[in-house]
Amino acid sequence: EHVCSIGYGGRFDLVKQMWRLSATEVVRRLKAKAVSPQELVEVAHQRWKETEPFINATPMTCFERAMQKAEMIHNHDHDKANFPTGYLYGLPVLVK
Repeated sequence: EHVCSIGYGGRFDLVKQMWRLSATEVVRRLKAKAVSPQELVEVAHQRWKETEPFINATPMTCFERAMQKAEMIHNHDHDKANFPTGYLYGLPVLVK
């Protein structure tokens, strides 16, 4: 399983723990570069796979496109002038 250091000197199993954090905390870690946009998409996708069979709430997904956008964000992070930097920028969301 994918494990990554995400701040406070501790290690969290991203697949099992990142989804438990508040959006504010995830964004704080994202801005501190303690976690990457790609890792967040991976976490969201894994959590969706674990819960969707029970919830049956998303008939259409776009995780591949989300990963492409996450890579674009990560690769162009230095070019702040040409990319939005709003509060939730880089945080994956699921819309029902």
